[in-house]
Amino acid sequence: MSVHAASQALGATDEDVAARGRSRVWTALRHDPSFWIGLTAAILIIGAAILAPLLAPHDPNQQFRVGGRTPKGDPVGPSALFPLGTDTLGRDYLSRLLYGAQASLTVGLGANLIATVIGVVVGALAAFVGTPRLRFELAGRLVDLGVPVEGILMRITDAVLSFPALLLAIALVAVVGPSLGIVIGVIAAVLWTGIARIVYSRVIVIRETEFVLAARALGVGPRRLLIRHVMPHLISLVLVYATLGIASTVLFEATL
Repeated sequence: MSVHAASQALGATDEDVAARGRSRVWTALRHDPSFWIGLTAAILIIGAAILAPLLAPHDPNQQFRVGGRTPKGDPVGPSALFPLGTDTLGRDYLSRLLYGAQASLTVGLGANLIATVIGVVVGALAAFVGTPRLRFELAGRLVDLGVPVEGILMRITDAVLSFPALLLAIALVAVVGPSLGIVIGVIAAVLWTGIARIVYSRVIVIRETEFVLAARALGVGPRRLLIRHVMPHLISLVLVYATLGIASTVLFEATL
């Protein structure tokens, strides 16, 4: 018996079940020291990136010809003027670190969010729609390509996966030109395939479960079935992979 059916049998609503689930999760997290340590570190890093213009002691691109380098031209170490020292061009490391964190988090969160949305949509549709063939109307005539929707979406995914992601991203950036927005779009365009494959495999399993089959037998439409009965079971999986993907996205952006 599914959770939904069990809750109905006991007279509980979906909202009651969801509320109890959130309560159990919060109870487990608030007694976990690692959760608070990780949350504090994340807040500090994100806060420092957002407040970079206020926290940075200097302009990150300013070259200090006097005081920024030794008489021999070497970078200087930490001091009251430069808390983390300077680089080979006499620029303040702390200021560059704060502004760099701002750019990296923007790219990491933005590109990862777009890639996750694309991957979830493609993977879920490919697995849930399955074998129905692609048909469309052209000039008043019904054109049947004879190719299943699942096959089209997953072959596109395989095609993107077949290219080395870094080389493909470098080629795209070289064609369209470098900028923050372009980098976000390029990274999202090459990194959505992993989450699409994971979601595809998971939805194939979920679509055959008893509660989905029961909902379909009761006449629940495909859209509502996918959104209300299938997608909630993907949230934890997607959150884990999306969170892990932020670090790799930042490294990918740094490489580009």
